Amino acid sequence: MTKNNKKSIWLLNPPFREGVFREGRCQQPVESFQTSYPPLTLAYMAAILRKKYHVKILDCIAYNLNNDKLNKIYLNDKPDRVIVAISTPTIQYDMVTINHLNKSYKS
Repeated sequence: MTKNNKKSIWLLNPPFREGVFREGRCQQPVESFQTSYPPLTLAYMAAILRKKYHVKILDCIAYNLNNDKLNKIYLNDKPDRVIVAISTPTIQYDMVTINHLNKSYKS
């Protein structure tokens, strides 16, 4: 819980071994584009959720966060919920991140 008694939610674009752009049902290597695009779906969700929750968007691709760095932030923030953007081509690595956070949650 945050100071204003709103539950906290993370909207997470998880790390991957290379830069990827996940949006909706699509996943593309970042180098396919001239620039890095923000995860708009997460931003849309944040706009809706922030009315009742404290929302934080974490774009691990943009901020070059690996699972270890992400875990440190997680242990510091201790969000009540985490919503993760995943895609079929990255699902195995996404599950590694989810399991990593789940272990921290349980400890």
